[in-house]
Amino acid sequence: MKLVAEQVKNICEEIKKEEEYLKERKAYLEKINEELMDAETRLRNGNDTATIDNFNMQKKKLEEYKKVLATSELIKKVSTDQIGIGTKFSLKFSDNDEIEHFILLEDPIGTKVSSPEEHITVKSPIGKMLLGKKVNDTIEYSAEPSSNEKIEITIVDIKTNPEEYPQYIHSQPAQDRICRKEKLQKRQLAKQAKLDPQKKEQQDQSYAITESQEMILRLEALRLINSLRSPDCDKKYAYLRLGKIRKVLSTQKIASLPTDGTIGIGTHFSLMLFTPEKTTIRRVEMINQAMGEELKSDYIEKISLLGTTIFGLKENEEFIAVGSHGKYLTGKVFDIDNQKTTQKTTDPLVYQKYIKRGKTY
Repeated sequence: MKLVAEQVKNICEEIKKEEEYLKERKAYLEKINEELMDAETRLRNGNDTATIDNFNMQKKKLEEYKKVLATSELIKKVSTDQIGIGTKFSLKFSDNDEIEHFILLEDPIGTKVSSPEEHITVKSPIGKMLLGKKVNDTIEYSAEPSSNEKIEITIVDIKTNPEEYPQYIHSQPAQDRICRKEKLQKRQLAKQAKLDPQKKEQQDQSYAITESQEMILRLEALRLINSLRSPDCDKKYAYLRLGKIRKVLSTQKIASLPTDGTIGIGTHFSLMLFTPEKTTIRRVEMINQAMGEELKSDYIEKISLLGTTIFGLKENEEFIAVGSHGKYLTGKVFDIDNQKTTQKTTDPLVYQKYIKRGKTY
């Protein structure tokens, strides 16, 4: 199965929700029959049948989600000159003259009702006809195969702006992402680490990964292992990439979260960016640098100009990130969360809703 970035992101969020739910339900079920030691026996013999059935159903759902992520192919570059899997486009229907927005997918798994585009699967009759079509192309479609009445559908637009699609941090080379200040700091720290054990520990922290990055890398490794079974697999690339992932997972530690309320590696926080055109708010996680399939919308790299400026800030502090050629960004950070028990959400409003209820997301 082929998945686009939005699907992977949504499935990962669902996995986290399911894991939290199962953790809570398991604790409840254990109270039902405490004298039984085996967890599976508790589920079979508990007296809350509805809860047990629901637990098993959610457990199966979680396993299916994980299997999909481990075995699917991730589309990293979406076609925008013609309709392909992941392409966002607009259609005009002759029977109502309305323009509607869609995204073409191989499978609807991981789609959200709140998405601005409705999905069409490539396996559906209309999806098969749309595949490979360009702007101003038309197709004729009949809802009933036996019917002579056909609807003419015109592709009026294909979204080509990269900002309208999730972008991976790794789509830009590392040398272009790292700011001058961070380059100098890393060089200085590398020299000091040879003589000072405390600086060596600080250097190790500057390369540490977060728990979510670890999950991203493990999922990528599983996909690569599964891809090796395919005759079309680029085995040289797969083995090289697997080697790099294994090295990162075995040598780079999980970053320690700050205890003083500041933004550090692994911190989740809301970011407000001010530009003359608009104000953007998103919920992100601070990382040292991208290691795999991290999305620009979900993460801020410490090595970047913005990341270096924000690193170490406290609740509700404002900032100005001044770059080369007089370019600058202004903004504010808020809702800083350094609790490992709090799951990641990319929506600041969702995060605030859960916190106000005294819950973690």
